[in-house]
Amino acid sequence: MDLASVDVLILCGGKGTRLKSVVPDKPKILAEINRNPFIFHLLSYLEQAGALRVILCTGYLHNKIEEWVSTSYFGNMNIELSQERKPLGTAGAIKNASKYIKSEHFFVLNGDTFSKTKYKDLLNFYFNKNSLGVITVYNDSKSKRYGSISMDNHHKITSFNEKKFDGPSIVNKGVYLFSKEILTLMKKNQFTSLEKNIFPSITKKKTKNLYGFFDNEDFIDIGTPNSYEYAKTFLVP
Repeated sequence: MDLASVDVLILCGGKGTRLKSVVPDKPKILAEINRNPFIFHLLSYLEQAGALRVILCTGYLHNKIEEWVSTSYFGNMNIELSQERKPLGTAGAIKNASKYIKSEHFFVLNGDTFSKTKYKDLLNFYFNKNSLGVITVYNDSKSKRYGSISMDNHHKITSFNEKKFDGPSIVNKGVYLFSKEILTLMKKNQFTSLEKNIFPSITKKKTKNLYGFFDNEDFIDIGTPNSYEYAKTFLVP
């Protein structure tokens, strides 16, 4: 199986509160970086990797994202838009988009992050583990902005630690691969977080497994003014 047979969901419904001082009138995914919106860079990389279907989970300023797709996207992928009428959180947005998901397994990406993920390697890892889902992770020497993840020697995730501290840890990179079965754990029209609700509940029940896939490829998060400025040196034309 390759990326062409797996749908890709991009979560882009947030208000981008921390970025409003530099991007006041657009959703984060349309923030301009080197003369192109961030979504252009995301979609270009996905298309080069072989993706054919992308579902944008939108909310805040949905109309601007819809307008960009209809007037400015000239790639070869099929783009669907799933709009949330009220904030639903990361898991709620996925559940809201479930009617658009055609593949039995699907990727989920955060719409404010960019990672040069090796999707073929991630797919192979996922199917070898026969798991409910795989979370891409990386080693971070200073994790003040993020919680951390604990795994066993087989890369099975054993716990999620929301408490942030200054020290080395394993951190969620925001690229996921799920079995469609995970949708049964999400409630319709209810605000739910992958990170705070769904993932911890899976590890506590221990009936299904999540695994961590180490991906130490380059990675950026444009969620703050400082990281947004850095993205301009990372995503060069």
